[in-house]
Amino acid sequence: MTSRHYHVELKVEASCLTIVPPNLHELPLKAISMKINVKGILTGTLLAMALTHSVMAAPDSIQPAPASAAQSKVVIVTEEPGHIVRYRSPRFIIYTNHFAPGDWTLYHEHRHDLLAVIAGETVAINQKLGNESSEQAVPAGTVAFFPYADMPNGYVHRISVGGTKPFINVGLDFQEAVPNVERKAALPMLEGKAVTVIGENRRGRAYRVELGAGQSLDLPVAGSALLLVALETSSIMLGDLTALSRWDSVPGDFRFFETNMPNRISNQTDHSSKAILFQAY
Repeated sequence: MTSRHYHVELKVEASCLTIVPPNLHELPLKAISMKINVKGILTGTLLAMALTHSVMAAPDSIQPAPASAAQSKVVIVTEEPGHIVRYRSPRFIIYTNHFAPGDWTLYHEHRHDLLAVIAGETVAINQKLGNESSEQAVPAGTVAFFPYADMPNGYVHRISVGGTKPFINVGLDFQEAVPNVERKAALPMLEGKAVTVIGENRRGRAYRVELGAGQSLDLPVAGSALLLVALETSSIMLGDLTALSRWDSVPGDFRFFETNMPNRISNQTDHSSKAILFQAY
């Protein structure tokens, strides 16, 4: 297979989610009952995992929920204690979480489309209400899209973490209706050696960005929003049409723009810098 762009469609009830690993070989294929269709797209069945975390400053961690509370109480996702709301507007909500191995969230409900960026390698445990739990290894830099808006009754589950590494993720929750084709057509593709398209869904496009020391990437000031999620410790200069700002980041840090979007990002460190960039239609 010569194409470098892959996505995995995982069936959830009557709906579908897309998990985009940074590299196909990193995906634990043995965990998926799969087939290859004529378009070269891998399809299979797996329990959905609503993955959500990032760090703005010091990470927040939750403790294991008491069994009785975890099994009986269902809350909306923005009221779940481990989902920390970092940004809210009429069109978007960003919530983050930092789960240590052994932590459990409460059962919580999703009703809006969700984009999740998993910043660090981890083992996620998902348990849909009324079902047994399922464990899945998740590589660092995984981008997942969950079309929860298609589910009339929402999606209720809880999350835990296996293995020895924390669950670090940034979740972008889409509050508005699905954009029309005109908005999609108005957003140009990013091009250049520093960017790789890793996925596209009805809400926007995701890229993996790797900038060498001192390297810059010009960005079109277009689309409804821009999300950057750091995968490495680095110093990035963000430029808009009027000013520059320095972003000293660690894995899981993010920057989000609905206005004053940067038209350039520059790596100010003496080593390469990796990040996930998502442009919303």
